[in-house]
Amino acid sequence: MSKILILGAGGIARETAVELLSRNHEVHVGSRSGRWRGGVVPQEGAAHSPQEVAQLDRTIPGAASIPRYEILRNAELHVLNAADANYLSDVSTGFDVIINAMNPKNYGEWAETWPPINKSVIEAASRHGLKLVITGNLYGYGKVTEPMTESTPLNPNGTKGQVRVKMWQDALSAHHAGHVRAAEVRSSDYVGVGIDEQSYLGKFLIGPVSRGKTAWPPVGRKDAPHTWTSVRDAGRLIARIAELPDSDPAWGRPWHTPSAPALSFHEVADQVAELAGQRTPRVREVPQAGIKAMSLFMPILRELEETKHQFENPFIMDDSKAREYFGMSETPWEETLREVLGVDRG
Repeated sequence: MSKILILGAGGIARETAVELLSRNHEVHVGSRSGRWRGGVVPQEGAAHSPQEVAQLDRTIPGAASIPRYEILRNAELHVLNAADANYLSDVSTGFDVIINAMNPKNYGEWAETWPPINKSVIEAASRHGLKLVITGNLYGYGKVTEPMTESTPLNPNGTKGQVRVKMWQDALSAHHAGHVRAAEVRSSDYVGVGIDEQSYLGKFLIGPVSRGKTAWPPVGRKDAPHTWTSVRDAGRLIARIAELPDSDPAWGRPWHTPSAPALSFHEVADQVAELAGQRTPRVREVPQAGIKAMSLFMPILRELEETKHQFENPFIMDDSKAREYFGMSETPWEETLREVLGVDRG
């Protein structure tokens, strides 16, 4: 049994903790609030009241009845500032693994918020000789014209991609210096329970289509194939790596999370409408002029400028290496959608 510190309390942290606790590891979760985000985890050991269940059913259908989240009562929650290097080093004393599953809320301030956090995490892991697993993404590859593998050159086309590349390079330097054993799990855009505000697909397509409304993704073409990653599968892979011995050759490398076959907005919308019992869905593309006008009032649209290519052209992640090495496959896509929608299996 290992003692593992997970930094962050969102969907990835939650699913990673579920996997590790089910394998009898001692799991501690640190975040600024000291509480799980997303509204799907029983807090402070208390059962949901009838009123809370009713509220969850209105916002996250079926969330209150997902049994695998009950195990999260066994995780120790802490209020923690990961950017304070000395504090994090003290807190992480006695642990075996640190998992960086954080995602700073302000998308436009990554260049300011991520570097001190990453520096602090690497210093803490290095001081104690810990294993370090980083939750990454595909921004570092930049604009691609073919499926991405772990060997695809890192060629970011904007600030956020540059930040993520530097984070991995710094961790890899500490790994090669023998201070830590580091690995990064890279996933495409997430889909899953309780991450509506962090899921592009959930917020702009699954949500409206499931309510019988027209979907207007702010950027992207409705017929461009795109890889979508289940947060559950990201957590499963992170947990698998965290358990590896120091000598395993998986350390010192990035890994792509096994994900469902690529699907376009239009294809996902058809599936969501069928599962939710809604009429034929409508997916509309926002004209460029409309995007520019909306960006004056929606800062997030300005931040999507760097990554809009991911939704305008085929954006496909090759996850074959992780499938082969870890013997892992993705959660069936329909199961993922059913869970997000709160729809029972037919």
